[in-house]
Amino acid sequence: HAWTDEMNANNPDLVLRWLQFGVFTPIFRTHATKDSRIERQIWKFSNFPTMLEAVKLRYALFPYIYTMAREAYDTGISICRPLYYDYPDGEEAYTYEGEYMFGNDILVAPITEASSNGLSTKEIWFPEGNWWSASTNELIEGPCVRTMSFTQEQIPYFFKQGAMIPFNPDVVKNVTERPDGLIINVVAGADGESSIYEDDGNNSDYADNYATTKLTGMSNADAHEFVISPRRTVGEVSGLKDARSYTFNIYNCNAPESVTVSGNIITADAYKYNPATRTLVVSVPETDCSSEIRVIVR
Repeated sequence: HAWTDEMNANNPDLVLRWLQFGVFTPIFRTHATKDSRIERQIWKFSNFPTMLEAVKLRYALFPYIYTMAREAYDTGISICRPLYYDYPDGEEAYTYEGEYMFGNDILVAPITEASSNGLSTKEIWFPEGNWWSASTNELIEGPCVRTMSFTQEQIPYFFKQGAMIPFNPDVVKNVTERPDGLIINVVAGADGESSIYEDDGNNSDYADNYATTKLTGMSNADAHEFVISPRRTVGEVSGLKDARSYTFNIYNCNAPESVTVSGNIITADAYKYNPATRTLVVSVPETDCSSEIRVIVR
């Protein structure tokens, strides 16, 4: 932000890590003091393709961020919050100050130092519960402390088990866009719920005019069940999609015996399973937003 020397201000690795940190903050921008020595144009750095992936992740996260912003408005609890808000009895929640919750369901442990030979190592405390590492595709059982290594392309962020986290598809180039389909990231193995919040997006009518879509997940030894409830609208909201398709990314999942969508058994070409990452991808066709969608994986 302020000039110290060339190595710190314009180090491509540090700028990349700063940008990746910024993905998981309320405001995302390359900003600095008015000093021509500081390069803000990320496309001028040699590692711009990796920086661009961080930008794309930010745009993908926006439905989740906007939903958490509404919760911050309603409750006064910030999007970025220290771990002792949620885990006050854990001593590590106070000592691991470089970690925080980003909304209700994402734990972030940003890398803030330059890497060595393209690899960064970080000691991370995981609170009680299980956490899916989005970068390394593994379920980590808390409470525990893990020392993990991350390439420059990898960001230390973790989905809480049971979470249902809405993402934009990669076609979205403006956060006010309403795409025809959304992605729902799910960590199977625990019950959970969340929502998708929407409003006009360009005025101050959000206090009395908004829409919410409840997301619910349930897991037992035999099946995982995920429900998108009918959208509920308060007041009048312009530009809402009448119907949407969805893609479920179901992490921590064994190979399915069967998959049903709203009572219909779907064929194998409508879902894909990756045994290496234990990830199941289920495509849900366009459905009226006033109708319930129920996905059951046996």
